[in-house]
Amino acid sequence: AMPPRRPLQPRLFAFAAACALRVAAALSATAPPRAAVAWTIAGSDSSAGAGVEADLATFRCLGVRGCAVVTALTAQSTQGVKAVLPTPVEHLETTIATLEADLPPAAVKTGALATAATARAVAAFLERTPDCRVVVDPVISSTSGKRLLDDAGLAALTAEILPRADVVCPNAPEAELLLGL
Repeated sequence: AMPPRRPLQPRLFAFAAACALRVAAALSATAPPRAAVAWTIAGSDSSAGAGVEADLATFRCLGVRGCAVVTALTAQSTQGVKAVLPTPVEHLETTIATLEADLPPAAVKTGALATAATARAVAAFLERTPDCRVVVDPVISSTSGKRLLDDAGLAALTAEILPRADVVCPNAPEAELLLGL
């Protein structure tokens, strides 16, 4: 089990902004600015401090059209995560297919994936889109210590998504876990 994280609220937005800048840099190499579409494939943070809400706000600030594939709903505030409800994989796959047909991404940023089924569905999508730039934020636990990716999901992330990533931006505890330290 991972130890709970220390509160990093001021650095959290800076981290999200840094990841989004990496996405924007990847987009500038693959598409003209008017056509730039980036997806966030992550959990929804009801307090809007992280997850798809923070990613979409950052994309908007950078002039990138953002789309969201919600992997889980969280009940959380600035005090912590109280509950996590993973998105059914069938709904997730429908969301991906719907967006893929109309707004294919030049770049994707992943966040909390919640389950192995979700990680495998995301990996299957990434396999179909080899020209898409991929930024992986391997969210494993919330700042307050609530687990946001199950053990099977971590295995799927490691085996199927990380090899496809152009940029991986874990925090220190996630990096230690991924490296086996």
